Amino acid sequence: MAIASLHTHLRGVHIVSKEAADALVADRMALTPASKAFREKLPLARRLFDFPVIAKREQFMILDSDVLFFSAPNEMLGLMDKGIPFFMSDYQDGYVFAREVLASRYDVELMPAFNTGVSYFSKAMDDPDFIERYCSDAERGGLLSHPWTEQTLFALLFARQAGVAQRLSPRHSISRKPIDEQTVCHHFVNDGSRGDFYVRGIRRLRRIGFVRDEMARG
Repeated sequence: MAIASLHTHLRGVHIVSKEAADALVADRMALTPASKAFREKLPLARRLFDFPVIAKREQFMILDSDVLFFSAPNEMLGLMDKGIPFFMSDYQDGYVFAREVLASRYDVELMPAFNTGVSYFSKAMDDPDFIERYCSDAERGGLLSHPWTEQTLFALLFARQAGVAQRLSPRHSISRKPIDEQTVCHHFVNDGSRGDFYVRGIRRLRRIGFVRDEMARG
């Protein structure tokens, strides 16, 4: 029923089932046991392994379902037209280790306050050997199920593109940060602000006429 509803509202969308995705990444998972364990342990980790395989283009968008848009994402579209990877800002360092520790271990300078909720990824950033090394470290540390383990790895992959990947402006906000006339989109993360998706987000979409009353109720 949920899939039928998505097809109704998103005409032309292609939905990849879990079973189909499992089959598509089976060969890679067979060669990378720690990555396989991570993918099985943390549902979010599927984005790391499935998206680069499933995507038909060299670059693709990562967009969490708890993000709402309030105006045209012109900044994002401009970067996409140029093929420039980008990411949004968090309000904290959502990493499993301090940035200094990660820099020493993986020889890369991590950016502060990285968030994957709205990001543009390139297949060129995918590095199975590097990812397997990280997943092996996470497995030994008992971190495969930690919600920040996946975001930390994404941050490392983006940081390895130093001078290429760009941070989106503060108009792409998160958590308790204010939503105003300048806000392009807002990420309602699982830190106690998730309820604001409806209280602040949907109500604002109704006020600007994007969501009809019957849609908001249903």
